[in-house]
Amino acid sequence: MAKERIKSLDSLRGLAALLVLWIHSTHFLATVSEHLDREHPLNRFAELLGFGRLGVALFFILSGYLIAAGSNRKGWIRFFPIKRAFRLYPAFFVSIILVYVFNYSSFQTGTFLANLTMVPTLLAHPEMIPLYWTLETEMIFYVLFYLLFRFELVQSRRFLWQVSAVLTALFAIAQLALPDSALDATPLLIERLPQHLGLMFFGAYIAHCSSKELFHNKALLALAAINAAPSAYVLFEYLLSGQARFPSTSVAYLTAMGLFLSSVRFQPTHFIFEHIGRISYSLYLLHPFVIQESYGAFGDLPPLACLAIFLVGALAVAEISFRIVEKPMIQLSRKLVKEEGRALAR
Repeated sequence: MAKERIKSLDSLRGLAALLVLWIHSTHFLATVSEHLDREHPLNRFAELLGFGRLGVALFFILSGYLIAAGSNRKGWIRFFPIKRAFRLYPAFFVSIILVYVFNYSSFQTGTFLANLTMVPTLLAHPEMIPLYWTLETEMIFYVLFYLLFRFELVQSRRFLWQVSAVLTALFAIAQLALPDSALDATPLLIERLPQHLGLMFFGAYIAHCSSKELFHNKALLALAAINAAPSAYVLFEYLLSGQARFPSTSVAYLTAMGLFLSSVRFQPTHFIFEHIGRISYSLYLLHPFVIQESYGAFGDLPPLACLAIFLVGALAVAEISFRIVEKPMIQLSRKLVKEEGRALAR
């Protein structure tokens, strides 16, 4: 993958992480502070554009793209599980430990053990903190993509197109067929899983396209339209009746698709966003703890000062986590993969 494209994707990942931090920070203050409510411009703007779901959708499309792009490397099928495990679980275990230490969630032993797998919902247990549902979605995609790769299916651009389209269609049918009460009672992971997997396979499809053909590839544009259709329908319904389920979420998904396509095509970069992108996993996992503990120490300050402290504190903690947890584990996985590759070559 070209160096400039990697930088632009890191920058986009950094933007996604900051959007999630923004919405979680303002939501938290709107809940506990007397000086900032849900109608405050900073919070209202983030809610209208669905910053949280926008960031998550960008993460999903990026994951699909990067996994598909990396699968072209020699030995990927053998080394992918090792590299993913060392990439994801160490920082995740730090997060789990912090949940336990700060007692943010009351849980039983079974729930704790289920969360350690990163897929507690599939094991009939709740997530210890809400943001873990996105990690479950990622894990499901990794397993599905890996199995399809073994059967030599995801190497086909046509197959990726079909999978993305079918998953999005299944989501749309379920949304139209099921009553709102049933959808509201369904865990977010399960309700939105076909749509999110569809977006990830959409990203995987884009990985097989050259950047110059993005806005001229009819098949790609058709797939983009299919993935956008459920969100566009919700917004159309909202404009007509003033009532719809989560219109801001639909804005977020449409914006995420547009931002990602533009990023791959034009490859914009900025060194600040690029660096935040590199530490974005720790930032995503650890920012809730920083927000909670920082407010306990500085909650009497004005809202803007609290938000600035949340931002600086979360970035600092993420930087430390990346340097002492993520980076060493990434280097260890590369060393293990390299040694195993040498052993196989003997």
